[in-house]
Order: sequence, then structure tokens, then C-alpha cells
Amino acid sequence: MIRQAEKYYQQGCSLQREGYWQLAINAYATAIALNSDCVAAYYNLGVIYAQRGEIDKSLAMYRRVIERQPENLAAYNNLASLLVQLNRLDEASAIYQQAVNFAPDSAILYNNLAQVFFQQNEFAQALEAFRQAIELHPTMSQAHHNLGLFWLQQRNYAAAVQSFLTVIELEPTRKIYTDCAVALIAQNEWQAAMDYLRLAIENQSLFLQKFCHQAKQLSPSNSLNCAKLACAKFLQGLQAKDAITQLCLYLAEVYYHLGNSLSAYGSIHSAQWQYEKALQLNPNFSELYLRLGNTLVKQDRQAAALAIYHLGLLVAPEDAGIHYHLGKLLEQNKQPEEAIKHYEEVIEQQNKFKQNLPKIYQFKSVNHLNQLQGIYPRAQDWVVNCRSKGSKFQFNYQEVDWLVDSTPPQSFSPSQALAPPSRYQANLDCGGVTCSACMSQLIKSFQPLQLEPGVYFISNKYLPKIPFHPTFSLTMTQARAWVAPQLNDWQICHSIALITPDNYLLADLSRHYPWYLPGCQKHNLTQHQFFQLEALPPLTQIPGRVAMMSTLSGHVYYHWMIDLLPRFEILRRSGKDLEQIDWFVVNSQIQPFQAETLQCLGIPPEKILSSDEYPYIQAEEMIIPSFPGHLDWVAAPTIAYLRQLFLLPQSRQLFKPSRIYVTRQGAKYRQIINSQELEALLSYYGFVTICLENYSVKEQASLFAAAEVIVAAHGGALTNTVFCQPETTIIEIFSPNYLRSDYWMISQLNSLRHYYI
Repeated sequence: MIRQAEKYYQQGCSLQREGYWQLAINAYATAIALNSDCVAAYYNLGVIYAQRGEIDKSLAMYRRVIERQPENLAAYNNLASLLVQLNRLDEASAIYQQAVNFAPDSAILYNNLAQVFFQQNEFAQALEAFRQAIELHPTMSQAHHNLGLFWLQQRNYAAAVQSFLTVIELEPTRKIYTDCAVALIAQNEWQAAMDYLRLAIENQSLFLQKFCHQAKQLSPSNSLNCAKLACAKFLQGLQAKDAITQLCLYLAEVYYHLGNSLSAYGSIHSAQWQYEKALQLNPNFSELYLRLGNTLVKQDRQAAALAIYHLGLLVAPEDAGIHYHLGKLLEQNKQPEEAIKHYEEVIEQQNKFKQNLPKIYQFKSVNHLNQLQGIYPRAQDWVVNCRSKGSKFQFNYQEVDWLVDSTPPQSFSPSQALAPPSRYQANLDCGGVTCSACMSQLIKSFQPLQLEPGVYFISNKYLPKIPFHPTFSLTMTQARAWVAPQLNDWQICHSIALITPDNYLLADLSRHYPWYLPGCQKHNLTQHQFFQLEALPPLTQIPGRVAMMSTLSGHVYYHWMIDLLPRFEILRRSGKDLEQIDWFVVNSQIQPFQAETLQCLGIPPEKILSSDEYPYIQAEEMIIPSFPGHLDWVAAPTIAYLRQLFLLPQSRQLFKPSRIYVTRQGAKYRQIINSQELEALLSYYGFVTICLENYSVKEQASLFAAAEVIVAAHGGALTNTVFCQPETTIIEIFSPNYLRSDYWMISQLNSLRHYYI
């Protein structure tokens, strides 16, 4: 029996190496049936089940190995590693400690245990475990590196540098050079930081050449493009071994433009850090004092802002921008005489340089803030309040049966209106959709499984439970809407405000960046970007019935398809006859996909108004459908609606390859630098490169519905996974520093096999 078991075990090993997992499972199962103590078969089954995403079965196999072979450290490691990925940290910690009892001289176990303690915020225990690992194995570079990252997170930068320097002596890599440079930059050790950054980019000339070439093709029309251009200059300067003074100026420019980009989307803390670093590198750049002061004002750190503005005036005594914002701050602090002095300086500068300062500082009052009575968390709150008080305004609130599979809502308890803020203050507790803590929690809820270094699998068996808000349409007379227009390719619609006829902002219909991720507990309704406006554009009166459909980022494919189009169906389900609506307000209709999809819905072009053209309107009668779900979180009815709308027989024969690679070569950002090499590699494996801009929406739907394997960089193209058939394989490519879960929910709901690298 044992010989027969060994035969089947060896057969399973061969099949596993060839990738025939199910046949290998059958062989191992037979080996175990013949010999229940065939530990290696249990172990290999654990590996296969993990690779297939059958985590519970994998855990069970590793536990059986440990039961039969308590000294098997590999089984402990694999079992604990899976538990860490499932965010079951207490169990993982217990497994590692159990393993340490059997192998108290294992540096690897202590290193891994330390990382679990670190994730549990058990910092003292983590530090002790790291030290144990290093004491047992002084040349274990991984332990030193992890200890350095520990110190970096604890902001003990000197200790982090020492750990990283040890790793550099033991096993120098680009990653460790970069981490060491980051710690040195935090200490303002610029020369040493530049030296290590130069080592990090050594032998990367082809990559850098392509990045710099792409960057130089960009127009300096927005802050993100400017940041890329500045980064290209900095990298070329590093390669050329430019003087440290010149490199610092280049890097200051990078920080400055990154700060502007982050500030534009409400990431105030991050923007502040960028400006501070830029100032340390170039203290003579007066614009930095203005920008840094403004970020401090948004955090209500007025004393610090005053100090920064005054420092800026020491550098540039005639800077009109600093004088203006300093005057505003003094006026708010009831120091009118001091404020007037700075306003007079602005006027003097405007008279002196009329060409340079045409209409920048016009001293407009913030009338829209003075008019607002308050903020209702939900439109339904306002409706209940109006009904109880007998409002003179006409309105109609209609709930819609959209999320039919959701948990029935509890009895509604209306909330009172919140007082509007006296001035805008950024959310300091959470970065919204850019919040690393919230995104980390959201990613953990999907329980991604690491298959190889940098390769992960999202099992569709772990569907995160996120409650959805009620779906409805609200009709009001004389309501107002402000929709931030697109400024450039990067700065698209970042804010929407819906104002009732009696001057209340309805928060659930008034989204704004950075907004918040599902599950966030720190979203502050009073920190809407509407309150940051110094003045509103002219109000346009629109006669007749107006449907307000615009959404955040409605200029891009994902948000148009996921957030905007389903609102038409919500309108229809609320009993609204679309033919009886006079105007439909959308962000724009200049993109081919926008025109095509509106035509599919039967919306005549002459009935469409662009909120880019009319950003602030008041309607005789405004109809506002709710959003179909959370921002960046796709609801099942949205998928069903889009499939019903666009997944139709094609009017012409379309070549439908089974394996496709979706290129982003035509995209303005988030491009793969070595895309040509990747295309050549994938072509060898039968992939066809597709540029989706060349296809209609219905053709894109058909392509994705027919595909068996899809490779694509994270981006709007993956919106089309709503059209995929079950078991389609998706391979999503991320930047190492930008991980998002936007498309994972679609894969969960459509039963797709989703991997990311």
C-alpha cells in the first residue's frame, strides 16, 4: 500500500509541475487514501488549493500536515501566511509562536512573526522578534530590511538608515537603495539621498529613456504633467551627475507640482508635505510659501499660516498672491486695519502689472455660503422635514427598487440638518478615495491571495459585505446645481452640489473628491469643496423639466458607465417618462462613447446640456436620480443594466480573439513604459493587442464577452469586464505604489478569475 501511495504521489508531483492541477489533486487524494500519513501529499494539496483560490481547503491541508508532522516549518509558514492574507492576524500569530516552540533557532519564523506583530500594532513585540531574528541570523538581509521599514513607519529615520545600510552591505538591490534614500530625505540628508537614488536607477537607462521621452511629449498645461516633466529633468540630472544644488532645484520643482496636484483633489496633508520638502530644497521660491500657507488655512492652522505668509513676504515683499491671502486671513481674524494694508498692496501691484494680474484678486464675497441654511445628510431627511413643516415648495420623493438583493432597510429615522461651516476646512481624518488606511482595509476585505512575489489572486468566494444606501429620484422646483467643470485632461469634474429651493445642501446627491470609500467612518459632510469656492459662476435659469445626471469624473469611461448611465434607469423605474423631460444635464457629450450611449438610450442630442458649459443652474423643475451605488463600488443591478443595454448581437461581423491585451498607448496617463516588449511577449502566447478607442461601446462589450483571458493595466478599459462571461481570466497590472479595488467587485459579481500583478 505504501509503495502504491508513493507511486500516486510521484504521479501527482509530475502533474502539478505541468500545471494539471485537478489531475494532480486526484493523484494526491489516491495516495492519501492508500496511506493516510503521506504528509507530502497533504502539503502539495495545500499549495494547489491555495493557487486555485480554495483557501479553506488549503488551510485544512496544512493543518493536517502539522498534526502528522509537528516539526514541518514550511507548513507552519504557509498556513500562517495564508491567515495573514485573510487578515486573521491573531490566528497567524498563534501559529508562528507555536512553530517557534518547535524551532526556537529559526530566524525566518521570528522575522515573519515580527511582521504579524507589526500589523497588529504590537510594536514592542515586533521589535523584539526582529531582534531575535537578527541575533539568530546576523546576515539575514530580509530581517534587517523589515526592521528598517519598521523604523521608517515609526519615524525613527536614523535607525531606519542604519538598518538599510546593513542590508546594502549584505545584499544591495534597487529597492533597498530607494528605501534608504526615502529615509535620508526625511532627515533632509540630500547629498546622501541623491547618491542612493543614483544607485537605484543604475542600469535602468532604457526604462528611464522611455519615461523621459514620454514625459517630454506632454504639454505643461496642468500640474500633473508639470510634475512628470520636472521628474524627467530630475532623473536625467541624476544620470548626468549634475551638481547637488541643481538636483535639489529639480526635485523641489517635482515636489511643488505634486503638491499642486494633490491639493487640487483635496489631499491636503500630502500636499503640505510636498510643499514643505520643496521649501527645504528651494527656500527662495515665493509661490511655495503661498501654497503651503493655503494648505495650513484649510486645516484651520491659522497661526502657522500667518507665519508662513510672513516668511514668504520676506522672500518676495511684493508678491500679490501672498498679500491677498494674508489679508483674507487677517480679515477673518477681525484685524481689518492690517488686512487693508495687504489689500492695498494687491491693488498697487495690479495697477503696476496690469498684464500679469488681470482678474486674479477681485475681493468677491462668498455669498453662496452666507445663503446656505444647512446640510442634510440625505435627501429623505429634507423631504421628511418639509412634509412635517408644510413646505411651500413643490417636491416629490420616489424610492426605487434598484438593489433588489440587498438587506431590507431598517425603519427610517430622519436626521436634522447640520450647520454649514463658517469657512472651508479640509478633512484631516481621512483622505477619501486616496486614503491609504481605508483602501488597505477595503483590499483586505477581498482577501487577496499571494501566489508568487508580486502576483495575487482575488477569489470570488469572499464577497465583501457593504451596505448600500436607498435608491430614489427627487423632483424639486427652483432647485440649484453646481457641477465643477473639466479644466484639463487630468482635472475633470471633482465636485457636485445640489441645493434645495430653501437653501439646504443635500449631501447624498452632492458628491465631491476625495469623497470616501465604502466602510469609511470618518467622512465629514461639512467638508464639501463647495465651501471652498470664493465665488460661483453666473447662475443660468433653465425653463421646463431638467434631469440632473452629471457625476464625479463623468468625462471618463468608468464613471460615465458605472455612475452616470444607470441613473437613467433609476429615473425610468421611478415612473418618470424620459420623453416628457425637456433637458438632460450631463458632464459633456464630446467623447464618442458618450454620444453613442446617449443615443442607445434614445436621448435626442438637442435635449442635452453640458454642465461643463453651464456649471451653475437653477431649474424650473429639477429631477435628480440618486447614484446607483457607492463611488468606486459597482452594484449588481448596474452590471445587469449595462449588459442588457449593450451586450447585443453585432450589426457586423467582429473578430473576437480569445486572448486580448488592452493597450493604454493612447491614454494620457498611467501608461506601461515597456508596453512594446510586453506586447511582443504576450503575442508569443496568442494574445492580440487591442486599442479600445477604435471600437464602439457595443463592440467593446462583444470583445470582452468573447474573451477567455484579458490582460490590461488598471484603467477604464476594465469597466468592460461587466460584459465578461463567468470564469473569464482577468490579469490586472498595477503600479507598485497604486493599488485599487475598483474592478474586483465586478469580477466577484460576474464570477471571474481575477489576478493582479
